[in-house]
Amino acid sequence: MAMNKYVFAVFLLLAVMQTPVSVNGQCVMYSECEQTPSGPLPCTYSGQPITLKDQKSLQILKNYCPDLYEGSNTKTCCDEMQLSSLVKQTRLVEQLLSKCPSCLHNFMAIFCEMTCSPKQNAFLKVMNQGKTVHSLDYVISRDFLYSMFNSCKNVELTSANDKAFSIICGRSASECTPENLLSYLGSTSNGHTPFEISFIETNDNITIGGRDYHPMNQSTIPCSESCSSRDCGVPKLPRPRPCPGGSCFDGQIRPIYRQEQVVITRPHNHTVVRHYLPPPSNDLMNYTSLFDKSFLHLLLDFQQSIRNISVKFENQDIGLKDICYRPHYGSDSCAVFSILEYWQSNHSNIDKIKMDQYGFFVLADYLDHFASCAVVSSEIDTVGLNMSCSSSANQAIYPNMVLAGYGGENQVEYFNSSTAFVITFLIQNYQDDRMNDVARAWEGEFKKFVQNFRSPNMTVSMNMPLLADSFY
Repeated sequence: MAMNKYVFAVFLLLAVMQTPVSVNGQCVMYSECEQTPSGPLPCTYSGQPITLKDQKSLQILKNYCPDLYEGSNTKTCCDEMQLSSLVKQTRLVEQLLSKCPSCLHNFMAIFCEMTCSPKQNAFLKVMNQGKTVHSLDYVISRDFLYSMFNSCKNVELTSANDKAFSIICGRSASECTPENLLSYLGSTSNGHTPFEISFIETNDNITIGGRDYHPMNQSTIPCSESCSSRDCGVPKLPRPRPCPGGSCFDGQIRPIYRQEQVVITRPHNHTVVRHYLPPPSNDLMNYTSLFDKSFLHLLLDFQQSIRNISVKFENQDIGLKDICYRPHYGSDSCAVFSILEYWQSNHSNIDKIKMDQYGFFVLADYLDHFASCAVVSSEIDTVGLNMSCSSSANQAIYPNMVLAGYGGENQVEYFNSSTAFVITFLIQNYQDDRMNDVARAWEGEFKKFVQNFRSPNMTVSMNMPLLADSFY
């Protein structure tokens, strides 16, 4: 009888030590408690998920995390502030991967589940003590990880001869693996992750601190089911299939946007722009005449003239703002790729300078800003002008998207030899071709404007193949 009591006590102790996570789900964090330069830190919270009532937040959840959206009765472990931060924190990812909806859906699931899943405690464990989350264990399914990775690994950067994972993985795409991708995403050293995330990759349930955890294993959508063969690396045509909730893909293969591209050169001006590097350096760097500040102001006037093009369509005045592709949910800013976007297409920003404390020497100007942004395109510059490198639409601008004719590798010491600037306007595209008539009307006026443009200081031409409806 005593032995039976002892055995019962042992089993009871084991049951307490290895308590399985509630099948109904609980949160481990909720809302935001502290701001850091890399983003907000969430608050620790051990409780039931809460009904998300804010309509704007519900729409964000539906657009970005459709697997978690359940209409007006949606319960989550995230609030309005966290969803707003999720949009801001993933803007670069959205920009890089949006041309392949399957990949974007799968990749976003990592952060959607971590931030908002009503069953966070099934696969997340806060490792630090206190009211603010500083470190987290994230148990993730190996099957999910490799399926997500395979759907994204061949997605190409728009207008660049490289893969998106060369930016997202923290190393070249050819060297990126599922494991070092997670390692980079979870490290605060990447400058974008506000707290440490230790990913634990497994297909099996595991025990951490005496509790059972079940790996996050959200369903994925194969790349071939909503993306071009070019981005999937497969010869067969993709089969249409909508994303969960029907919010991130319309069920038909179509280009995401139309491109209108202008190439600007100065073939008759070989003036050298001599630029001294910021102190304490005494080195000099020569730039082509394209980089002359007065020419950049002239180019900005030309770009603005294109933005102001208007055409009558069915008795309505149609401008670029009416048809442009907007890369971010809820934004009014059109997607434009231009060297001018390093200065947010703003005359005053081009003229910004930083003087020494005595007001005698220029410590930084527009070319120092460009050189800084050409190295880290998605960050604030490092030369002290306190100006963003991102575009007015909060997009990263990569030099090989907006410069042409430079020799050597994609490095700042070669960009100064560029012989052409490239400006690309992205236009919304529709599956129903009749809805593209309004875009074609504006495109016709745009083509006429560029062909008739004359200036003694610049030569402009259109890259005609990019006016066609095709995948990019």
